[in-house]
Amino acid sequence: MSYPSYLTSFFLLFLTVIQFSACSNNQKHEFTADGYIVFDYTCNSVCPLEKMSVFITTEQKFPVVELKVYNEHNDNALISYEWTSKEVYVKDNVYWCQNLSVPVSAHIPVGKYTVTAVFSDGSEQTSAFSIQYPSYCISNDISHVSKLIYKDFNQLSEIYDNTKIKNVNSALEKICYINTDKHVLCILPESSIKGL
Repeated sequence: MSYPSYLTSFFLLFLTVIQFSACSNNQKHEFTADGYIVFDYTCNSVCPLEKMSVFITTEQKFPVVELKVYNEHNDNALISYEWTSKEVYVKDNVYWCQNLSVPVSAHIPVGKYTVTAVFSDGSEQTSAFSIQYPSYCISNDISHVSKLIYKDFNQLSEIYDNTKIKNVNSALEKICYINTDKHVLCILPESSIKGL
């Protein structure tokens, strides 16, 4: 039994569309990932507040709708953590999630982290980064850290007013220390600047 030529043409076109559709759903959206950690020390605390932000840089503009982050288990990390964030910020081709934390009695592990980006077309891609910081960052209060931190970090100073807006004419100052690869930031308690 033979079919009319237009049915044969339609069938071939249908197969082409199906194959193209399957390929388009499996697009690869390449990206690089980086992690940044903040240790925020207060006067009365024996250890700092810990927060991590994860950034990814894509090669093309294609919306990221979710980021999944987890640390790979190693000997130093007794527990593995996993974060899923649908609150994804974007500027240009850079996407990030922030304020990732662990329970109060725990610490953000050093080592390798895997990041999975979920794109608006439903596809997922994975990349990785590493976090390293000196152990004294988490095991000391502010009085001890301030004596050790200068070895591995560079000092920064931020001046701001009571509304937390930077202002050179204000009387509050925060001293921050950032490590050489700029992935770890230690924030010391605010102090008043004399003479202002």
